[in-house]
Order: sequence, then structure tokens, then C-alpha cells
Amino acid sequence: MKKVIYLRALTKEDFCNPRIVSFLREHDDFSPQEYHDFINSITIETDNAKKIIDFIAHYQNGCLCPQKYNGYEPINKIFNPEDISEPVRGLSHPAGAFFLNENYHLLNAMELLKIKDLLLCGKG
Repeated sequence: MKKVIYLRALTKEDFCNPRIVSFLREHDDFSPQEYHDFINSITIETDNAKKIIDFIAHYQNGCLCPQKYNGYEPINKIFNPEDISEPVRGLSHPAGAFFLNENYHLLNAMELLKIKDLLLCGKG
């Protein structure tokens, strides 16, 4: 039987790229192609998104590092901890998400609390 660990990190910090928010506010009637063209014309990366993906990739020699990830189901993209640009880009979108397929040992409750504290305090 497959065990599933659900770790949800809630922050007050905004992960969304402010240029996307500006575009959405300034253009109330845009086509999917116009949005696609705009998204492809900018570098989408926020410090908050980069920080959390980097933490997941490198915490305690990679014990949280997933094999696969995606911004939605199915979780089928290979995760490369040395190139986190694509997951950071996905998390920097409005309502961005990071779903992962873990390949790490089960962490005990105290370790999960320590991770939560590190995420909230910005250390890692």
C-alpha cells in the first residue's frame, strides 16, 4: 500500500510575480494568445518561490528532494535539483502550485515541525 505524506506550507508571503498582477489589472479583456505572448516575454521568478523550491531541493542533503513534480496532476516532470528554474517559474504564477512525488524516508513529527519552523523563519 502506498503511503502519502501531505505537507502544506502556508505563508503570508506572495509568490506571484508582480508583473503578472499588473498585466491582469491593466488588461481586463485579453485573449489567451495575448496572455501567452506576455508570459513568454518576461522572466518569471520571485525570490519567495525560488527560496521554497531551493529549500525543498537541498534541505539536509536532499531528504525532501522529489523525483518528479508538476504544477498540477499528473505529477510527471523529472525534478532536477541543480536546475530549479521551471518549478520556480510555475510557483511564481498567480495561484501557482508545486506538487511533488517524493522519494524520501518518512520523517517523524518533530522533523516536520522543524521544517515548518525553517520555512516560516526563512532559514535553511
